[in-house]
Amino acid sequence: MHNPVHWLPYGPEAWAKAAAERKLVLVSVGYSACHWCHVMEHETFSNTEAADFMNAHFVCIKVDREERPDVDQVYMEAVQLMTRQGGWPLNCIALPDGRPIWGSVYLPKTQWLSSLQAIVDIESEDPERVRRYAEKLTAAVQAIGQPERPEEASFLDAFDSWAESWDLEHGGRIGAPKFPLPGQIEFLGRASHSKSLGPARQQQARTHALRTLDSLVRGGIHDHVGGGFARYSVDEAWHVPHFEKMLYDNAQLVSVLVAWGDDALPGFNDAVRRALAFMDREWRLNHGGFCAALDADSEGEEGTYYLWTTEELESLLAPEEVACLDSAFGLNGHSMWEHGQHVLRRVTHSNVDRRELQDVLHKLQTWRDGPDGRIKPGLDDKVLTSWNALATMALAKVARRLPDLSLEPALRLGQFLRTHARVPHHPDLLRRTSHADGGPLHEGFAEDYAFTVEAFLELHQSTQDRKWLKEARALMATAMERLFDPESNTFWNNAQSSDTPFVKSRSMDDGVIPSANASFASSLWKLGWSLDIAAWRELSRHMVQARIAGAATLAESGKWGQVHLDQTEAYTTVVVALAEEAQRQAVTASWWTAPRPGTWLEVIDPGDAHIPTWMEGKSPGPEDQPRWYVCQEGACQLPVDTAEQAWNLCPLS
Repeated sequence: MHNPVHWLPYGPEAWAKAAAERKLVLVSVGYSACHWCHVMEHETFSNTEAADFMNAHFVCIKVDREERPDVDQVYMEAVQLMTRQGGWPLNCIALPDGRPIWGSVYLPKTQWLSSLQAIVDIESEDPERVRRYAEKLTAAVQAIGQPERPEEASFLDAFDSWAESWDLEHGGRIGAPKFPLPGQIEFLGRASHSKSLGPARQQQARTHALRTLDSLVRGGIHDHVGGGFARYSVDEAWHVPHFEKMLYDNAQLVSVLVAWGDDALPGFNDAVRRALAFMDREWRLNHGGFCAALDADSEGEEGTYYLWTTEELESLLAPEEVACLDSAFGLNGHSMWEHGQHVLRRVTHSNVDRRELQDVLHKLQTWRDGPDGRIKPGLDDKVLTSWNALATMALAKVARRLPDLSLEPALRLGQFLRTHARVPHHPDLLRRTSHADGGPLHEGFAEDYAFTVEAFLELHQSTQDRKWLKEARALMATAMERLFDPESNTFWNNAQSSDTPFVKSRSMDDGVIPSANASFASSLWKLGWSLDIAAWRELSRHMVQARIAGAATLAESGKWGQVHLDQTEAYTTVVVALAEEAQRQAVTASWWTAPRPGTWLEVIDPGDAHIPTWMEGKSPGPEDQPRWYVCQEGACQLPVDTAEQAWNLCPLS
């Protein structure tokens, strides 16, 4: 599409141009799969009248929020302070030094131009007033980024306060729009085993997690034909999605679904397999990485690719196949949306044959993607390091829990993170993103480092190959050097040498993805015990205590809450002493035959070097059989002979 706006990339050149020409700066933040970004692009930014005005009065900067999450975060915070709303496209007017003075989300062209004219007039008539406002707004944004030191609050009270916002019918939180928030569901899984919460809250956590996951798997937010999940639902029942699909959502939902797959809800593992097939089919690239997203739009309309009419289904399927769909999805009733279109969602009770239904859905998928089918939504082929790290975690966990699925995809993606995801000529540094043609070389942000460290730790848990522990340690050391702020004991989003926005920012709140600082805290704790680095354990403890102490609710602290439970309930490392390397794979597989919450596995043999002092002296049993040692913060019980015996000694068994 022709775009007459003279967009510049975010960086020093754009800001220098604004200063030299004494122009205000228009920062427009969006992303490829954003429906309203495309609408504003078509209506306004491709319009000659609007473009001429923007080019005359502003230096215009276009930002992909996924390439520059730091820029997105601080300008989003500014717009939310100004307007009490946020979203994308995110448009902010700033002074040449980057400080914002006005902002909005999507606006129709006429309203957009009148707003810009008003800003130009005010800045021309009273520039000092505008600068005073920019100063106050910048101070307010800086205050958001400061670690909180509020009054002490009870963790149990924070849990109860969060529970008051739960939708007890459909899962998730009350109201709409509704986001899956897999990190919250993962915390509920950990909490459901936490004895410190007590039996009532344990059951409450379990019930809400399963209710939410069951609603997601049955809902229209789940693409029952092609697999995978959309970004969010526009209604409270998870029926009608905003149709874009994001790698980070699908990776995290695979992780939490496979964790709950044993809980008598057979659709969970089916959903995992279909989501993985979708990811592999639509997003995997030759070098091993995954693309970022699929757009919501195709053929000029949102959701066209995913909607079905009864007449269309009857023309594509045999009568008995339509009857099968009707039994499963409630055509012309339960799945009906608007204008005679269905967003397929499963009915609560159905006796439909599982294999028969899968065959019908596969037939629809084959037609939809075939030569006579539909035009696919646009592909965002960016390869984001942090999102691929989330996918690595998911694939590693899946291979542990579903032994018929290979670990090879996880290892391949781990190798991608070790090689392609690095800044050229700087193999110790992560890059943020890449494309098929190379892409920008901007160094990664806190979430890239944090999630990649976690990905290496998950690969270590799945393989018990200590090379992944070594990779995690090296990358954590790099993050400590480049991102750590000793004054606050937290990590900045940006490396010290990078081009930062008008204020520096931190990722503290858990949202659609975990916060980088919570992820770092988790890995520092695990590495601190696995490698016996006391300073990292203490840093993690300090970070978590500072966060949890003042949390009035856990709504934005799911990852933090998981680490808090690990730290306040006896942290358990299960050490297995082998006689020979050949036993490692079988021993690892025997441990992961069931969920093992609140535990960490370390398999060692006589050839392993650089193990912690507290792991030394562990020996195999008679006839060189593996021996299992259950250790709590370095103090180990007498050894046992099997994985189940070891699990029975763990506090959360």
